[in-house]
Amino acid sequence: MSAGTELIKALAALAGVPSVTATPSLDDNTTKVATTAFVRNEFTGAGKRVLSSTQGMFTLPGGLIFKWGKVDAVASGGGTTVTFTTPFPTGCLCNGATINNTGGMTSAMSAGVGSPTTTNMGVFHNGTQSATAITWWAIGH
Repeated sequence: MSAGTELIKALAALAGVPSVTATPSLDDNTTKVATTAFVRNEFTGAGKRVLSSTQGMFTLPGGLIFKWGKVDAVASGGGTTVTFTTPFPTGCLCNGATINNTGGMTSAMSAGVGSPTTTNMGVFHNGTQSATAITWWAIGH
C-alpha cells in the first residue's frame, strides 16, 4: 500500500469512521452500521414491497405497512370492495380514498371508505357525475 493509503486509514481510525465488513441481516435492530444494501433490503426485500398494475405496498422497519391502489370506473352513488393483494397480519389502522378524475368535474364529487378488515376495504363514489376512478390507501400492521 502507498503511504497515502496508510495515512487515510490512520486518519479514519482516529476520526472514528466505521469499517463495515458485512451487511447486517434483515430486521437487525442492533447498533451495527447499516450499509446501503441493508437499507435497500429493509424497504425492498422479500415481502417488503409489492407493486402491481392496480396496487402497491411497502413495509417499514418495525412492521408498519402502507398499501395503496386505484379502482377504475366506480359508478356514481356506488361502491366496490378492494381486496388487498396480501392481508394485513394484525389489522388496518386507518384508510382513505379520493376521486381520481382526469376529465374534469361537472358536479360535486367525493370518495368515501368503508370499515376495513385485514383483507379488504370498501370505496364509494359519493357524487352525481358518471363513473370515475378512485385512488385509495390503507395503513396497518
